[in-house]
Amino acid sequence: MPVIRRRFPLILLGMLVILLAVASCAPAAAEARTVITPQEAQSRLQNDGHAVLLDVRTPQEWQNDGHAPGAILIPGTELAARLNELNRDDAIMVICRSGNRSQAAAALLRQSGFRNVVEVDGGMRRWAADGLPVE
Repeated sequence: MPVIRRRFPLILLGMLVILLAVASCAPAAAEARTVITPQEAQSRLQNDGHAVLLDVRTPQEWQNDGHAPGAILIPGTELAARLNELNRDDAIMVICRSGNRSQAAAALLRQSGFRNVVEVDGGMRRWAADGLPVE
């Protein structure tokens, strides 16, 4: 018994070190996604001077399928290299064709320090289906 009592503090310390090491390897909680409707995006674009509608589709989609008035085009494949074209203080609303690429682009923006990022639900397909203007 005396040997166990002498080693108990060392065993306890070892377990604590292991617990802390495992906890530090756990992934950080993902930032919450925010999704808005195309109507909300259009309203923000018209009424908020710091709102930006970021279209992450290809230039061909932008030209052939049209785009929302006032949107800016930075294809998703170029976004990481062109982050400096965006203002980190703006409210950035990300849109693509149907919503998949905008989710990835929004995650990249959040990971890069952009704090006010939302995704437009349903992308340009829903934007057009809802009767919103397309250029």
